[in-house]
Amino acid sequence: VCSFGMERARDGACSAGMFILGVLTVLWSAPNGVLSFNLYAERPTVYRGPDGSYFGYSVDFYQASSDSNTVLVGAPKANTSQPGVVEAGAVYYCPWPGAPDSCRQIPFDNSKPLEFKSHQWFGASVRTHKGKVVACAPLYHWRTVNLSGEKDPVGTCYVAVQNFSAYAEYSPCRTNDPDPEGQGFCQAGFSVDFNKVKTHVENTDVPFSPVPQMASYFGYCVAVCDLNGDGTDDVLVGAPLYMEREMESKPREVGRVYLYLQMAPLTFSKPVALTGTHTFGRFGTAIAPLGDINQDGFDDVAVGCPFGGEERGGRVLIFNGNRDVSTRGLTLSQELRAAGTPSGSLPGFGFTLRGGQDLDNNQYPGKHSTDRSLPAVVSVEATMTLTPRTLNPDDRQCRLLPSPLISIHLCIGTFCPDLRAELQLDWLKGTRGGVKRVLFLDTQQPQRNGILKLGYNKDEFRDKLTPISLALNYSLAPPSHSGSLPPVLNHYSSTFLQEHAYILLDCGDDNICIPDLQLSATMDRSEMVIGDDNLVMLTITAVNRGEGAYETELYTLIPTEADYIGVERRVESLSQLNCEYKLVNESRMVVCDLGNPMVAGTELSVGLRFSVQRLEDAGPKMTFGLQIHRVSHPSQVVLPFPRWEPKEKPVKEDDVGPQVTHIYELHNFGPSSIQEAELQVGWPSRFRDENLLYAMEIRTDGPISCRTETSLNPLGLQVKPQRHERYTR
Repeated sequence: VCSFGMERARDGACSAGMFILGVLTVLWSAPNGVLSFNLYAERPTVYRGPDGSYFGYSVDFYQASSDSNTVLVGAPKANTSQPGVVEAGAVYYCPWPGAPDSCRQIPFDNSKPLEFKSHQWFGASVRTHKGKVVACAPLYHWRTVNLSGEKDPVGTCYVAVQNFSAYAEYSPCRTNDPDPEGQGFCQAGFSVDFNKVKTHVENTDVPFSPVPQMASYFGYCVAVCDLNGDGTDDVLVGAPLYMEREMESKPREVGRVYLYLQMAPLTFSKPVALTGTHTFGRFGTAIAPLGDINQDGFDDVAVGCPFGGEERGGRVLIFNGNRDVSTRGLTLSQELRAAGTPSGSLPGFGFTLRGGQDLDNNQYPGKHSTDRSLPAVVSVEATMTLTPRTLNPDDRQCRLLPSPLISIHLCIGTFCPDLRAELQLDWLKGTRGGVKRVLFLDTQQPQRNGILKLGYNKDEFRDKLTPISLALNYSLAPPSHSGSLPPVLNHYSSTFLQEHAYILLDCGDDNICIPDLQLSATMDRSEMVIGDDNLVMLTITAVNRGEGAYETELYTLIPTEADYIGVERRVESLSQLNCEYKLVNESRMVVCDLGNPMVAGTELSVGLRFSVQRLEDAGPKMTFGLQIHRVSHPSQVVLPFPRWEPKEKPVKEDDVGPQVTHIYELHNFGPSSIQEAELQVGWPSRFRDENLLYAMEIRTDGPISCRTETSLNPLGLQVKPQRHERYTR
């Protein structure tokens, strides 16, 4: 990653130069909250060049031998030892690893200044290949006959071989023709690369696709790599001056990179756009293929944004390839900023990029080695197994030792470094402020690090419908040696795992509770006298003629004329229920627990005693309100659902998500009939233009006619048969 100290202004005024190399290895953590994955940005190697030399304008890696790595840095405005030449430019040889001031000039050209070599911008482009180095001066001038003092910028390049022991000049645009037409408009050296060229083609008419936006500098930089893993090269084109026009009156210059996927030989798809987010950041100034730095099988790429950030200090963004680039685009995994400076800011950081070289020989990027004891990028796949998965809350014969009630088996793969793991029991209850139903045996706490011994909570709990969720969080343990390169978890590996245990319910074979609760009440007297204490007893009978009802409670609303005395305990025919007086939103009520569960066939009767004294302002009747409440199964649904992934092309019902069934029963307890009754049911069908609850069908029993504002099952998915077909779904 290069920064040569250029200000953002278009005139290109420059200050002291600096080159910053983010070594392409792994990242443990990034300073200042930078989004990070596996480029190690904590301690980059920093090289410095002469002030005002544009040191860092170009860069490449040079490997003289298998155990020797070097960085070559171009400084096109550097001065050399050539007499009479001003700011000819130079290329610096910087050993890796090395100190900031360890770079030295490479003597590409020591000849006398017979041509116009001042301000030729030598070092504006540098490339290496198998021990060969090419460096160019695109502003080099030449004139065969100097009659008028004019000279033509034709550019020239120098080739170094044999570890810089031999040099040769190559200037394809320089000719001996003294006429202006002889030089033409040829100017070599602005960019250079190595490739296999069999023929030299000139003046070929090639159709061009239209430029996406005029004046966006489309084509300022071009890179080629295979980002979707199909074996063919894809092309990335930078347009650093692209303007985003959300509002025509206020366009924003953010820059853009266009990705063209090769569908067939020299046939490309419509571009996939990567748009910058920093105004005037010049996103797309540089693009560098990195190889497969995270070892997921797809190449990755870096994009420079040399004036990005709040302080205009420059950013480099790392994008990961994937199989579905055409639909998903590239994934941003890391954002680098200049290191080695007090503020992390260095204008121009990211102007030049180069990658794909394994400097430290740790195999990233490169071939994966299976016998390495400490992989740099750790991909973790964890599994959790619970035994048993269904608990019987009435079974109190638990043998605490040697076998716990719930056994948890964790598998986190092989060849993994030390992991710091935390296991939380019944963790959803903690997020909602509920009572934990499972604790560790020895500590009686709901979370633990280390060897696990599980026990059962001795206290009674009410919630028996919600699954008991066990959550595992893990991360890499801190490195034991501060000087070694630490591993990092794969950015796309999940660090959270959850499993569920279920409580055995009185709900039939399908474990879906459909109770049938009925209430009736009688009063021991029908008339009351004003001025008397009027002691009355309200006898209430609750019957469950269906399946088990959980957390069942009887609510008796007390009228203003009456005061609650207590529960009748002296009548043997009445149930001995626990009842509690409550004041909720200025409403007085008596709440009685009918059981958890209130099993099928249960019939309970309770006598509640009241004193009715305030009858002076009462009407001819006094009304007690009775309600019976129970919870649904489940009362809350937590997203996302574990172990479920959506299908791209759903065919059957389960492909769009786990089933959610709502059952509604309508009862008219009289005494009159209802002519036209309407029940309106609303549900959250869509969220951010995506299906949230996909309505499959409505099933009814009885004289009910239903209609919906939206169509049911618009995709025509296969519907699986239902056991309870008489209920509305």
